[in-house]
Amino acid sequence: MKQVIENKKARNDLWCPFPDETAESNVIEVPSAIKSYKERINQELLKSSLPAAERKVYDEIAGTAISKKKKAAPVYQIKRNKLTKENLLDAMEVFNGQAPPAIDP
Repeated sequence: MKQVIENKKARNDLWCPFPDETAESNVIEVPSAIKSYKERINQELLKSSLPAAERKVYDEIAGTAISKKKKAAPVYQIKRNKLTKENLLDAMEVFNGQAPPAIDP
């Protein structure tokens, strides 16, 4: 800390050649971001204070209601061949671009 205040080396191994990045000139206040953040916090506080029935209606209107009906996604099995030394060497050659990929029927 003493080196930063006096701006001279006390020891070579502790000296940082880069300027101090925490200077006030590097700090910029962005009122629009602060205002937006406060509005989001206030909105969330308001939503959390609603009774259950009103919250349900609010979620339906806002489109944030969680649907209880879920669609089942298709699941596809991936065919895995047994790993052998030859298969790994062939894959390495394909990966390195030395051989075209083999297509199994």
